[in-house]
Amino acid sequence: MCKEAAACAAACDTGDGASCYWLGVMYVTKSDIPMDVPFDPMKGLAKFLEACDHGITLGCNGAAQLFRLGSLGIPVNTAKAKRLFEKACGLGMNAACRNAKNAQ
Repeated sequence: MCKEAAACAAACDTGDGASCYWLGVMYVTKSDIPMDVPFDPMKGLAKFLEACDHGITLGCNGAAQLFRLGSLGIPVNTAKAKRLFEKACGLGMNAACRNAKNAQ
């Protein structure tokens, strides 16, 4: 797990999906703790999707949750959420399987 945005971004750029996921988390986290990235949910979503493309279940699930809830300024898109939950499920994430069944 990378702990600084620059390290996460560099590793993500080389195809490390886990680093893309952690960078996405940094972008969507509101915190009183100073972070070296701005709060930017759209960039976070993009990094979650990139992580998902690399087979990282947490990235698929994170993006799906943003689409399902329509949170942080991301518009609700139930069809995308369901597809992403299904992908995470297919990659072995049991919680995503339950979420896919409940996605409407």
